[in-house]
Amino acid sequence: MLMDLPLLQGISREHVSALLEKTHIEFSKANAGDVLRRAGDEDNALMYVISGSVEAEWRNHADDIVITFSEKGRTLLDASHLFGMQRKNPYTYTAQTDVSLLSIDKSQYLSLLGTQSIYMLNFINYLSLRAQRPMELLAQIDSCRLRDFLTTWITTITPSTARNITLQADKLTLMKYTNQSEESLIADLAEMQRQKVIKYSSDIIAIASRESLSDNFRP
Repeated sequence: MLMDLPLLQGISREHVSALLEKTHIEFSKANAGDVLRRAGDEDNALMYVISGSVEAEWRNHADDIVITFSEKGRTLLDASHLFGMQRKNPYTYTAQTDVSLLSIDKSQYLSLLGTQSIYMLNFINYLSLRAQRPMELLAQIDSCRLRDFLTTWITTITPSTARNITLQADKLTLMKYTNQSEESLIADLAEMQRQKVIKYSSDIIAIASRESLSDNFRP
């Protein structure tokens, strides 16, 4: 199981044995509805969802855009704020079902990074992907219309493993961020629904296909 988890992929069975011997790994369970992490809390451990499903919620500082998504078992909750100047976790994670969790304390993980190059390489690749993808998107944007806005925000805020993605914002908010008229915005919403990229209802945009959303940004 450990060899399949993000940041631990590629380690040998011998490394797994050494990991279990030298590292304190905490296993725990949570019930559906339990909050696992709150936005604003400092990250002090890697947390994996071994089984079950969790929902993540992200809000911008103006609190006029809310993005939610779910992730299923054998996934790593965001670890990009484990180190660095900005240590506050930006997501609130809530168990959608009963879940099993695995946690590795930050100090324990820091020790691991110095023991085997594969641990360091995995973490560097993890951070690099999150730093490079937004820059790639920004370099390709040639307008501020709805599709560009959604692609940039959704791809930046959600991981590639995210499911059931929604963005909640009223029309005035969308008009502000896209600099579109109401008529133009409504036309874009209708066209994206026709293409089955989104579903829109009551100020909630459900992303039907994360891949299709970013198709126009692929080289």
